[in-house]
Amino acid sequence: MICVSVQEKDFARCRQVLAGCRMAELRGDLCGFTTQQIGELVNGHPNLLYTHRLAGSSLATAREQVTAAIMKGAKYVDIEIEAPVDYLDYIKAYARANGCKLIISYHNFEGTQSLEELQTIYDICRRKGADIVKIVTTAHNTSDAARVMQLYRYRKSDAELVPDNFMERGEESGSLSNSFGEEEASLVAFCMGEAGKFTRHLCLHLGAPYTYAALDAESATAPGQYTVAQMEELLNRSNYPYRALGLEESIFCGGEAPSVQIPCSKSIAQRAILAAALACGTTILENFEPCNDSAGALEVIKGLGARVSAEGNVLRIESAGAGSLKGISRIFTGESGLLTRLLIPLSAYLCADGGEIEITGTGSILKRNMGESVAALEAAGAHCTSNGGFLPFKVSCGDGKGLSGRKNGGLVQEIEFSGKESSQIVSGFLMMLPLMEKDSTLTITEPTSIPYIDLTLRVLGQFGIVVEQENDLPRKIVYRIPGGQQYSPARIYLDSDWSSAANFAAAGALLGGIELKEMPLCSAQADERILEILEVLLGIQPVKKMNSNGLYNIFIGSRVPGSGKVGDRVQEKIAARSVSLRDCPDLFPIVALLACTIPGPEETILEGAERLAQKESNRAESIYTELTKLGYGIRIEGDRMYICGDREKKAGETILGCSYNDHRIAMMHHIAALLGEREIMLDNIKCIGKSFPSFLERLKKQ
Repeated sequence: MICVSVQEKDFARCRQVLAGCRMAELRGDLCGFTTQQIGELVNGHPNLLYTHRLAGSSLATAREQVTAAIMKGAKYVDIEIEAPVDYLDYIKAYARANGCKLIISYHNFEGTQSLEELQTIYDICRRKGADIVKIVTTAHNTSDAARVMQLYRYRKSDAELVPDNFMERGEESGSLSNSFGEEEASLVAFCMGEAGKFTRHLCLHLGAPYTYAALDAESATAPGQYTVAQMEELLNRSNYPYRALGLEESIFCGGEAPSVQIPCSKSIAQRAILAAALACGTTILENFEPCNDSAGALEVIKGLGARVSAEGNVLRIESAGAGSLKGISRIFTGESGLLTRLLIPLSAYLCADGGEIEITGTGSILKRNMGESVAALEAAGAHCTSNGGFLPFKVSCGDGKGLSGRKNGGLVQEIEFSGKESSQIVSGFLMMLPLMEKDSTLTITEPTSIPYIDLTLRVLGQFGIVVEQENDLPRKIVYRIPGGQQYSPARIYLDSDWSSAANFAAAGALLGGIELKEMPLCSAQADERILEILEVLLGIQPVKKMNSNGLYNIFIGSRVPGSGKVGDRVQEKIAARSVSLRDCPDLFPIVALLACTIPGPEETILEGAERLAQKESNRAESIYTELTKLGYGIRIEGDRMYICGDREKKAGETILGCSYNDHRIAMMHHIAALLGEREIMLDNIKCIGKSFPSFLERLKKQ
């Protein structure tokens, strides 16, 4: 149910608005009407909630108007937890005598307390006799918002204190008593602010009888409030047209563990495509399978003058080299964060002769704050204008004198910036700096996702580029890059993608087994770590068999295809329940789902949640929301996500799953659908094409 907050000060307009609302909250203290007018507005509305905050009125006026609202048939009245005891007792008695539900509410406009404090507030509201407890705080981050959502589990545990023989003792049906000797109260808890916005609809999935929305953007009564139209769109089942595959429709429904071939890594492909455009000659990329991101990289290099052709899974790129790529004014990067950050430093090289280059994209990339890339470019001596760190960027460098002009074509030779927010901009500089006339030193403080930087170095080595490295971890890494280098054309087999393979590996581990064919080991791909994680969290040790081409068929799970052999188990009891994903954040969605399947009350800890905000979605928020909908117990505190395998089972319920236009969240939902007994409907599956267009084709039983 959506409750529309109404604070309209024009009486006729207010009457009109209320008439169009199935449920509405009339804010009497904000409207400023007379007691008679309040009575007229309440009278006849079947589902009206009347609120009169004491801060905006005298106690006498509040008592008079709340009483009038109850007398005229208000279904609910909302009284603040801070209200004087005699006032609260009077309203409570009058409400119960007239069949009106009493809401006792608590608001924190500054922040969010600890869970223990929130639970105490809930208990106080219950003791005061609330039919509905309303707790609303201000969230400054996802941790705050998740903490408030934990109250729904606390409320249910409180209700479970009802004696087993309650109904046998003759108590009236539907009147549940808890530890306070009161009837069980409903709970409406959510957060204000943009960081807590998602809780305004998630609360309905957790049992809140209603949530609040504004009639329109101008009528919002609190920060982060959805409009009615936005909330209805989120809750409308017709906006979720795609059904996630059930187990019987998948490759896991047979008696034997299936085998699957995984497409090439888009991370490697994008790096190799750009490197091929910087090389003078013809580069051959084998095992290429396109996705939206790699297609975006191909469009970029075509715009830079490279020629591209494909035959089967072989990609041919011809280029006249880096020196021929100048003369463009605009680069379009689609929705790829990696491609965007790789091209930001390269743009500084391309405009070293003067002028500026605009970099822009589409969709979710326009909502990502890439201020760290702007700071890095400025630290290098180039110039970048942006809209507060958001695309489009305008990059300029040099003074028109070319690479032989001032300071290495406009860039300083000693560059230093923080790598805490992203490793991708580091990779961009490592690809660009070898082209500069003079030697460069790149110092990265607080480096993160180091495996992705190592992946860049591996690709650079395949194109003949030399970079020296000095580690002083975790404090910094220093890269020394000789200038005047030239990219050499190469013939490269693109390794299969461990990020994509992780979804199948997890499903195989949980559903009996799978064979991943032609996979690389020691690949420098960060997400190859899924093999270690399966061993740590589930006790499953993969069986690896090398092929003649140096790649591996990897068996995961309890059944090895075609042999009947049982896969090795490390031990009966799992050794650890804590995993760091700071260097492999793309694994977070599927590993979070894995952790949800581990039974027992003990929590699994996933570290690295703070790195998830600037992905295709705020993944900490989207993972938390979607797995919470599925009944799993999750909380977030700072950089850690805590997951409990105890699940609230709601057999037969259809879940409306949001993808947030995030390919990894959409794939997580499909794997989740294979594990549970509930149907999952999705709003978007096209986003999977960003990295893995053939995902559903490979997952579906042929």
